[in-house]
Amino acid sequence: MLHESDGHLYRIDPTEQQDAGLPINNFSRSIRLDGGSSKPKKMGTLTFVGDSVSDYIMVRFSDDDCATFTPYRRMEVLSLREPRLRRNGAFSRRTIETRFIGDNPLRAEALEMEIQ
Repeated sequence: MLHESDGHLYRIDPTEQQDAGLPINNFSRSIRLDGGSSKPKKMGTLTFVGDSVSDYIMVRFSDDDCATFTPYRRMEVLSLREPRLRRNGAFSRRTIETRFIGDNPLRAEALEMEIQ
């Protein structure tokens, strides 16, 4: 990969979880989710699907096209059978951000949402 500011080339190694002695900041942002309708919806639970590791993931939402975000919420330890967040509020359109900064390898598959 090409570094954004120093122009050096770097190699990504899946066995490495740190860069210069610091955990790697893994960040992802979903597209705006509306379920095909602009009508209000409620998100009951949000469940993480992926590898079980002894760590946690941070999750936050934006309901105004990424102008503002809720504070990060810490999802239960990922070594649990079904790590999840409950009571995620109402929305018409929502973007979900996740952040993982840990010393363990993480392979995320999906976020499952219970929408009402």
